Formats: sequence, structure tokens, C-alpha cells
Amino acid sequence: MYFSSSLLNKDLDWFRKEGFEVVEIDCENCPDWENPHIALQHSLKFPDYYGRNLHLHALNDCLPDREIAEPGFILVFRNFDL
Repeated sequence: MYFSSSLLNKDLDWFRKEGFEVVEIDCENCPDWENPHIALQHSLKFPDYYGRNLHLHALNDCLPDREIAEPGFILVFRNFDL
């Protein structure tokens, strides 16, 4: 969790320069859990059966099928509020 957007942006710039795939999802205008999950499903190209929840089973069903190129992958949730 970052408390400074500028520090996060600096780190993400470094990761991008190093060849990491960075996917960002902005949760600022999401009144419920449905909208970020639609963005997550679309951004990560999850299949239609993705459960649209952060329960481990839903992610475990879809993440292993997604190919991640070297050197790696970073998923960023911006403006996420618990």
C-alpha cells in the first residue's frame, strides 16, 4: 500500500522500464464491488466464468491460466478504500 501517488508512479515507471507488465485499476468511482471486478476481468482477460469477487477461489480459478511474461506482472488498485 502506497500513501504517496508520486512514489507509486516512480516505482511503476521503474518496473515498466524493466519490462514488467503493469495493469492499473482505478477504484475511485466504484460505488460497489461490481465495477472494479468488471475492470479486473476485462484488464486481465479473465473468462466469463470469473466470479467477480476477491475470494481466493475466484482468483485461483483464473490467475493460473493467465500467461505472465518475464520478468513479471504487477496489478495496481488505485484509490482503493477498505
